[in-house]
Amino acid sequence: MAEALSVVASVIAVVQIAGKITDLCRFYTGTVHDAPLGLRAILRELTILRTTFEALELLVAKDGNLPQALSELDDQEGPIQGCQKAIKALEALFPLELVKYFGQSQSQGLALSRFSRKNLKTMFALSAWPFKESTAKKLLELIAQHKATIDLKLSFGVV
Repeated sequence: MAEALSVVASVIAVVQIAGKITDLCRFYTGTVHDAPLGLRAILRELTILRTTFEALELLVAKDGNLPQALSELDDQEGPIQGCQKAIKALEALFPLELVKYFGQSQSQGLALSRFSRKNLKTMFALSAWPFKESTAKKLLELIAQHKATIDLKLSFGVV
C-alpha cells in the first residue's frame, strides 16, 4: 500500500507541474502573435503526458494496490521518476514568477490584474527563451521516451 501511495504521489506531482507548464504555454501562445513553435511542442507533449499519468493514477486508485509492473515503472531510475525529474527541469526553464502565477488558482486570491499582458510578454522576452529552447527540446525528448515506456506497459496489459 505504501508503494501505491508513492506512485500516486509521483504521478500527481507530474500532473500538477505539467498542468502549470501547459497553462503557461497556452496563455503565451494565445497572447503573443509569433510565439516560438517550441512552446506549442511543449504544450502538445505535456497534454499527452498528463493523459497518460492520469490513467496511471486511476488504475492505482481503482485497484487500491500496486501491480508489479507499475512498481518497476516507479523505481528510482524508472520512467515515472525520470518524467518527474525531466518535467521539473523543464519547469525551471520558465520565469519563476510565471510558474508561481500559473500554480495558483484564482480562488487563492491571485488576480490576473497583478500581471498585465504587457508585463507577461516582457517577462517572457527577458527569459531568453531562444537560449533555452534546445534544452527544452532535449527534455521533451526524454519525457517522450519515458512516456513511451509507460504507454507500452499499459497497452500490453502488463500493468
